[in-house]
Amino acid sequence: MPSLIGKTLRDQRRLAIGWLVGLACYAALYLSFYGRFEELTEAKMEAIPEGIRTAFGFADFQTGVGFLEAVIYGSIAPILLIVFAITLGNRGIAVAEEEGVLDLYLANPISRVRFLLFRYAVLLGTVLAAV
Repeated sequence: MPSLIGKTLRDQRRLAIGWLVGLACYAALYLSFYGRFEELTEAKMEAIPEGIRTAFGFADFQTGVGFLEAVIYGSIAPILLIVFAITLGNRGIAVAEEEGVLDLYLANPISRVRFLLFRYAVLLGTVLAAV
């Protein structure tokens, strides 16, 4: 059944590559703003309430890692990854059914549960590659 996984990967490669490039561009765009925040002094950081600093990860905002954690990994990147997973999950079954190829897949000697597990494995692998 690796051929089914390979076929699914080939079918979804443009979508996955597009999302992965988009996520990388998103990270690069926000990383380009890091120079603006280097000059934040400790006094300015202390003006932000402790709860907000902890919730948004502003505790170590002056370092590059802390900046990425606060701006990208702590805010919008999890939402983008969820949207990416939903899009791939939808594409795994609904698009195949809409295009009329789901009947061809299920006409082969493979159980529906096994088919779904292979599609889920591709979804999980692609989302993990994005992380």
